[in-house]
Amino acid sequence: MKLLTIVPARAGSKGIKNKNFINFLGKPLIEHTLDFAKKIENNKILICSDYKNIKKYEKKFQTINGYVRPKKLSKDNTMLHQTLYHAIKLILKEGNIDFDYILVLQPTSPIRLFKDFKNILKILKKDKPNSICSVVKVKHHPEEYLKKVSKNRWSFLIKSNNKQRQNYENYFFIDGSFYLIKKKFFLKNKQILTKNSHYFPLSISYPVDLDDPIDLKIAEVIYKFKNANTRSK
Repeated sequence: MKLLTIVPARAGSKGIKNKNFINFLGKPLIEHTLDFAKKIENNKILICSDYKNIKKYEKKFQTINGYVRPKKLSKDNTMLHQTLYHAIKLILKEGNIDFDYILVLQPTSPIRLFKDFKNILKILKKDKPNSICSVVKVKHHPEEYLKKVSKNRWSFLIKSNNKQRQNYENYFFIDGSFYLIKKKFFLKNKQILTKNSHYFPLSISYPVDLDDPIDLKIAEVIYKFKNANTRSK
């Protein structure tokens, strides 16, 4: 099985300026994801970015070079599937790469375990879904969430059954660490998730998605904790 790993990393960001390239534990954030991608066999890497200095990362990590993410696909409201489709069609047009699946690794989810990736591959080989997406169990259950309906009126997002926390149903959210997508399916449908998609709960109990400066500090603590636990096993 041949992979094309795409690392989407636009330059702009509202919460953290140039967050995909900000220093994170001694090196640019994107390099943590590129380091992970380099460990994968039968894999070509494409950095999908409009960052002006992206060539130095292409050279350092020997990725596919020459692709520049257009400004129209580098906006806050650009959807992931739009970015992927444009990049894939362009490199296929050049005809210098062969792959069966697309692996998407978002730099803003830098805390990954290789054993999780191996388990995702096992699911792929066994069940052959159109796509697999990593998920993480929510820390705060939806039954505890409220929305403001009007000035003095609130309502629960989910009807509460007055359960104790240990009896809550399991709820998960998509964390952005891994998307694995069948190439033929994606090019035909231009979408990532369908009824046929599978979801893989990560073994990391506290994931990080970097949106605000405080997230960086939290991520550093979790990253160090994860590495310490990995070395001790």
